[in-house]
Amino acid sequence: MHSKTNLVGIVDGFLRETKGEVKCFGISDAISTKINKILNGITDYERPDGYTIAENTVYIVEHFEFDSTPASKKGSASRIENGRINRTFDEAISKELAGLPEGFGQHESYINDSYDVSHSAGDYTKNAISNANNHYGKISEYVENLEQSNILMSSHQKRVGFFIEDKTLLGISIFNAIKKTLSASNFR
Repeated sequence: MHSKTNLVGIVDGFLRETKGEVKCFGISDAISTKINKILNGITDYERPDGYTIAENTVYIVEHFEFDSTPASKKGSASRIENGRINRTFDEAISKELAGLPEGFGQHESYINDSYDVSHSAGDYTKNAISNANNHYGKISEYVENLEQSNILMSSHQKRVGFFIEDKTLLGISIFNAIKKTLSASNFR
């Protein structure tokens, strides 16, 4: 089963930025090494987004992202706005290129648009918790899917991890400003 998420591509991009190693703070070197081994060995899948088999354990990896903008069933305001801007850009470029003669060389186009969404610490916390709970609630479905595909066998141990992306503009700065509101007690 192929993943819509392309978790391998996301993780590869992340690992390239970190030169192949995720920096893990506040945990032992042994656990940090294990996390890097898991991330470097992910296979794409669909529900969960990926898995790694190491020794006698199947590591189930699910990916989600969140930000600090208001969210609805359609997604975060930031994601919706990015989609709108990308569609506007693609339409404008298509129209520009449609009028050019075949084989025409380089061409420059300028598009003026604005990105107008509100950000708040409350939405940041709400979105992080909501997305975490949503994916956490699907663990039994992920396990069942891997069992039905004969990837996860009764002889395997299983572990679940989440690859979470903070898509907030300047996310780490906002996170540091409100991290006191995020605690393990906010999750199920």
